[in-house]
Amino acid sequence: MPRTATGAPSWPKGFLGSLAHDDEYAVAAIAKTGSVRSLGVDIEPSAPLPNDLVDFVLQPSERQATEGDGLRRRLIFVAKEAVYKAIHPLDGTPLEYQDIEIDLAAWRARIADGRTLALYASERGRLVVVAIG
Repeated sequence: MPRTATGAPSWPKGFLGSLAHDDEYAVAAIAKTGSVRSLGVDIEPSAPLPNDLVDFVLQPSERQATEGDGLRRRLIFVAKEAVYKAIHPLDGTPLEYQDIEIDLAAWRARIADGRTLALYASERGRLVVVAIG
């Protein structure tokens, strides 16, 4: 697949998408342009988020909602990565983890400028999250 100057995949005309991989698996999310505005996907091991990343990645409300559940904390990390991949190609918005708030109960993400994205997740040996704007 051809790449853009930034190294991102150059999708065929009429399509947008996102790719992610880890040491064992690769995932792709693809949609027709016009059906969604933005799309991002990420994959991570189905394992707790390391404690040394919790304060860096999660907002206070996210830490409280996932207290004692390292796997749900990792899920928030994966969701934030997917949100970044969905938003950044649209307009180059520089996002930090603290700019994104994940609500796992509603399966929604909200970024600091007020935009929201729907989240879809799967856990079958790996955590996979798709963010759609």
